[in-house]
Amino acid sequence: MKHRRLPVAEIARLYTEEQLSGEQIAERYGCNPKSVTTLLRRHGIPRRNPREAHAQARAVGRWQPTWTGRKLSREHRRRLARSGPRHPRWNGGIWMRPWRNLPKVRCESCDATSRLCNTHRNNDYTDWRIENRWVLCVTCHRRHRKQQFWRSVRAGEKPLAFNGPVGWRSQRERAA
Repeated sequence: MKHRRLPVAEIARLYTEEQLSGEQIAERYGCNPKSVTTLLRRHGIPRRNPREAHAQARAVGRWQPTWTGRKLSREHRRRLARSGPRHPRWNGGIWMRPWRNLPKVRCESCDATSRLCNTHRNNDYTDWRIENRWVLCVTCHRRHRKQQFWRSVRAGEKPLAFNGPVGWRSQRERAA
């Protein structure tokens, strides 16, 4: 296929004065829109920014959103309707993990300084008070959890659900 030269002055006029898009000009001349934008860039013709291009396309009636989003299922819409203050476990917007960004310097059990984690002193995993924070290394944390598990098994109790499924009740709720 033989390449033909596009008329620079005519394309510049269509783009600047008649406010046609690069795609519309390409349709008119039977070429690729990339060829039109390359020609505009080569000859120093300022291109419209995306906001101007969308406004111009809307005015002409050719604008279509590039992504309209996926349609949400009925179940997903129902769950979203129960988020925030409408959710049954809403706690007034209080952040549930205030320890997350606090510095961990050393293990309170063995004085290790690496592989540290936070855990709860009173084993109530809904109690996020700062004084209930206990910094342990991974080894001491594992040892503490195992001891706690076997202590409850020997006593004939059900071991505590630490990160239980939705709807599990905390120790405070069970005691009440």
